[in-house]
Amino acid sequence: MELYAITGAVLGGCSLKGGEGTAIGIVLGAMVLPLLRNVVNLLDIPDAIIPAVIGLTLLFGTIADEFFRRREAVRK
Repeated sequence: MELYAITGAVLGGCSLKGGEGTAIGIVLGAMVLPLLRNVVNLLDIPDAIIPAVIGLTLLFGTIADEFFRRREAVRK
């Protein structure tokens, strides 16, 4: 369950480094997780793969967050 909570928060705009994000963003990020589960089911991927899909989503969300933060820091 912690994997789902962390992924929802990251997708909602919270940084893993802390101090940023909104409650509305977290709720919207958490709404993406059931959508991911449904997509996995529609693609007929076994249920055992769902944690890996959630983990990859967390990884890509973290990479995107870091990319955008560094790009913003270069602009300043």
